[in-house]
Amino acid sequence: MFGSHNSIFDSPSFLQKMMKKKSTKQNLRPLYTADIVSEVGPWKKQINAATKVASSYTFNTQRRTKTYNQPSVVPSLSPSISSTTTCSLLSDSTIKVPTPSCSTPVRKRPLSSEILIRIMDQRLLKKKQLESKQQDNDDSNTLKIPELNRSISAGTSTNTSSRRNKLLLQTSSSTTTTATITTNSTIRRKSLTQSTKKVKSSKSVLNKLNQTHHTQELITDWPYVLTQDNDEQDRMVAQHYLLRTAFGSDFSSPIKPLLQKGIVVLDVGCGPGTWTMEMSTAFPKSTFIGIDQSAFYPRDIKPRNCHFRSCGSLVQHQLPLPFPDNSIDYIYQRDINWGLTGQTWQPLLQEYQRILKPGGWIEFVEPDLETQNSLESECIMNDKLMSGLIMRQQDPYLVHRLPTMLSINGFKRVEDYAQSFPLGWGSSHSSFIEQDEHYTEDTETTQSNCSEFARAMSSQYLFLLKSLKPWLSTVMNISYEKYDQYISGLPTEWISAQTFVNWHCIIAQKPFNS
Repeated sequence: MFGSHNSIFDSPSFLQKMMKKKSTKQNLRPLYTADIVSEVGPWKKQINAATKVASSYTFNTQRRTKTYNQPSVVPSLSPSISSTTTCSLLSDSTIKVPTPSCSTPVRKRPLSSEILIRIMDQRLLKKKQLESKQQDNDDSNTLKIPELNRSISAGTSTNTSSRRNKLLLQTSSSTTTTATITTNSTIRRKSLTQSTKKVKSSKSVLNKLNQTHHTQELITDWPYVLTQDNDEQDRMVAQHYLLRTAFGSDFSSPIKPLLQKGIVVLDVGCGPGTWTMEMSTAFPKSTFIGIDQSAFYPRDIKPRNCHFRSCGSLVQHQLPLPFPDNSIDYIYQRDINWGLTGQTWQPLLQEYQRILKPGGWIEFVEPDLETQNSLESECIMNDKLMSGLIMRQQDPYLVHRLPTMLSINGFKRVEDYAQSFPLGWGSSHSSFIEQDEHYTEDTETTQSNCSEFARAMSSQYLFLLKSLKPWLSTVMNISYEKYDQYISGLPTEWISAQTFVNWHCIIAQKPFNS
């Protein structure tokens, strides 16, 4: 092996000489490469030649960037090249790292409640900025109209002299036409005088038509049928506790374990925020967000996991809610049909399905907008109420169609829980009623045997009619005083006729695979 090869370590005398020289008692250290290089011998020329070659070679110090998902050319290896050289020829560009394809679904991490509230605030701010820009544009357009009129009048004044000259030239040729125009004008005057006589005879009919048209405009253009004041907010608070007593809980959806662990809940049309605050105190690990068009909700004194925002009216062209897709676990909505049109419900359900997480629940608590088992005077008022809502393009019977609409829009496990609430009569939601032997069976006995729940329900419904007074009195075409007299006699009719109101609690679930 070493016969034909002139190595610098062929003679053993070299190694012995180096070991004797560097391994003395005074210098006990191992043999280094520097010691070999410092010695003078035949190997000195070979080491110098190697250093010249190494110094003349220029290294490429540029950093190579790794490229993925790009076609890389693999170098063709000749059979004479050994396996050690192949490793040096393969660069970083030839290495392919597997990346996830677009077809495989990537699970995103759920948004935290803090990030969700930030996104909601940003979208609400953008919406307000767009609305302010539109108002500014409308104001600028109204200001530009008189300026345009001024410019038109200025332009016409400069061209009047030329037009006058043309008209003077045309007068000689238009003498015959003026005669025909005068005859036509006399005929029109005669017809106008005849029509004015007819109008004077039918003034009363026109006044009636104008009044009816005016009342229709008042009915349709009314912003909200219920009065937005403190009395209305107190009525909604009383209604909350009555519904809790009737249904046995603040909610009917099977989500109690999820609420205890911590989820995101949206209250649409929160009003004074009673339900939202009650639920946030009962389930401190969950996050509750209440939205409404009016800011009657509390702003300072509220739990930490409770948030309120004003979101504008739920109209069809303003519907996109300020929440990302699949971000809400549970949606709650109560007594909101008074302010929604019939055309808004379908896109609203689609919007709920967009923001609701797969497997999330939705719950609607809505009443029948008319009483049942009523006497004649209240039946007349119910008919006026229904006709007025239909004139406003609202759907007073939507609560009966809502389960079908939910199933059509892809919701599953749709259930409808209905309860009848008596108005001032009966022993509803009372365990024991003391009966007095001195009373006979008349209105006084029925009032004494009435439960506290039925009395509270009667007073709550009476306050609802008072809240409807500004709008419903125009529909009935009566004054405020006559309206107050009209509704003051209804509680006695409720007791004698055993009138009641139906409330519906409708729940549904979004499928997991959607």
